[in-house]
Amino acid sequence: MKHFAASFLLLVASLSATSAFAQESDAPQAQDLTARFAPAPLPEPTAPEAAPTVAAPALVDLTGYVLDEQKRPLRGATVLLKGTTNAASTDANGHYVLQVPAGINILRYDYMGREGQELSASNFLPVTVMLAPASGKGRATKRP
Repeated sequence: MKHFAASFLLLVASLSATSAFAQESDAPQAQDLTARFAPAPLPEPTAPEAAPTVAAPALVDLTGYVLDEQKRPLRGATVLLKGTTNAASTDANGHYVLQVPAGINILRYDYMGREGQELSASNFLPVTVMLAPASGKGRATKRP
């Protein structure tokens, strides 16, 4: 009987240990769940990023010539980027250089005593304009 009692106690002890192990592995305690499934800590707040700024369009040089009807250069002709105060004058060869936004722009060409013109111009092609003499309508003229 001693063997039976010792065997029984050994069996009970091993079952107790097995059931305690089963309890721990099968049904975790609330503390264990909190530790295992706790949300990750939030990142440190940082200063808000500045809103991305829209870059101004790149400026490019638009070049060309202003000539009269006989293809002679008109010195001092005005080239104006329409809608702005950005303008240039032609040199002795009728050549001008005007900074404009990249793309297609509307330019106004004027010269005293000539009919002005408005043209669409692309920034990568030189523009040559011929200004015709003004018609003289509505202007007083001197006669000898």
